Amino acid sequence: MFGMTLIRPNPAMLLFLLVVSGVYGVALFAGSLLHGRDEAELLVLASLLDMVVLVPAAYYFLLIRRGAASPISLAPVLAISLFLAGQIVPQEFQGGFSWLEWAILPLELGVIAFVVIKARQAIAGQHASDPVERFRHAAQRLAGDSLFARAFSSEVALFYSGLGSWRSQADQPAGYQAFSYHKRNGHGPLVAVLLMLFAIEGFAIHLLLASWSSTFAWIMTLSTIYGAFWVIADFRAMVLRPNLVSMESIRLRSGLRFELSFPRRQLKSISKTAPEAGTQVLNLTLLGTPTHWLHLREPAQAIGPYGFKKTAQVIGLQVDNARAFEALLAPGPDADSR
Repeated sequence: MFGMTLIRPNPAMLLFLLVVSGVYGVALFAGSLLHGRDEAELLVLASLLDMVVLVPAAYYFLLIRRGAASPISLAPVLAISLFLAGQIVPQEFQGGFSWLEWAILPLELGVIAFVVIKARQAIAGQHASDPVERFRHAAQRLAGDSLFARAFSSEVALFYSGLGSWRSQADQPAGYQAFSYHKRNGHGPLVAVLLMLFAIEGFAIHLLLASWSSTFAWIMTLSTIYGAFWVIADFRAMVLRPNLVSMESIRLRSGLRFELSFPRRQLKSISKTAPEAGTQVLNLTLLGTPTHWLHLREPAQAIGPYGFKKTAQVIGLQVDNARAFEALLAPGPDADSR
């Protein structure tokens, strides 16, 4: 009516949310009535079992068994249930039920083992030569195209690039010609300068904030360390993930930031001048100015960190071997000239 489209809710999800609201609503209400009651320990036990057993069980039977959620998503549900139980149950009653933690421990270990086994199977089942692509596809296989899967695969790719990739070789699948892009733009010295700034500014900011709040100072310091680590990992990913061109397709990457693939026939032309305003543009350089602009016949979708997607019809990039890149992608006689 009136041009509006109604979204039909998932009945299983609504039922699960009803269970969660009922369990935690009763637990919060019961927590306020525990003091001085003879049956206090019995009420605590009932609330704990509802929160750490009934809620995960409801999630499994209502969502996972019906295909509305992936099995791996049970792990964060169980972890959140245990955390909330510890926050809701009054502190004076928690000591008497420490045995429940040991009773739940096998379940936690079982879930962790299940997640690890499934993750290894998912990664081993991927045939992509690019580790970042393998991580993303494996996460989607385990948890679907969800925010959790995208965030998890991005973080795994980050730590792999920063810590586990130093003996790896650049990705160059059979049939592709690789074009690096980390030398010409002087990104290596730039990374060194940024790391020096991170160290100097981070130390100064820590001393400044420590006089006001030690906790906030350490939060900012850890954020600075994470930022420095991201810069290192992104540069390492630039080295390992060159742009690739084959007779059929083109794959463009920019470290851990963006990547996109499209059929080679979709390339309309190459220019060295910036596109007109209003064009859907994706600049794959970090701080430099693109030396080449690839104009596509139709918009293509690029994938960024955490699964962020951007549509572009003109892509700006730099390559170290510009002459070979231009010669390989020289438009045919039927292409539009630019």
